[in-house]
Amino acid sequence: MTKYRGYYIDKVVFNSKSDIDEFIKNKDIEAYKTACKLFSFFGGLEYSIHCDELAQKLNKTYGISWEELEEMEIEAYKVGA
Repeated sequence: MTKYRGYYIDKVVFNSKSDIDEFIKNKDIEAYKTACKLFSFFGGLEYSIHCDELAQKLNKTYGISWEELEEMEIEAYKVGA
């Protein structure tokens, strides 16, 4: 069993490093969507800053375009309404 980025490649849950990378990416995307939903419910500067920091990370780390991030944000606002 090999440890990679805090997870184990155990051939049960994760079969490769790319599986772990995809899992972490999806967790980061879900965190961004959740932060956008919280901002839509509560507003506030803190939530706005948190959303911006997560968006910056998704853009720089995974190459997700700003247009895609905006679509995710709009979708979160629709769900929150």
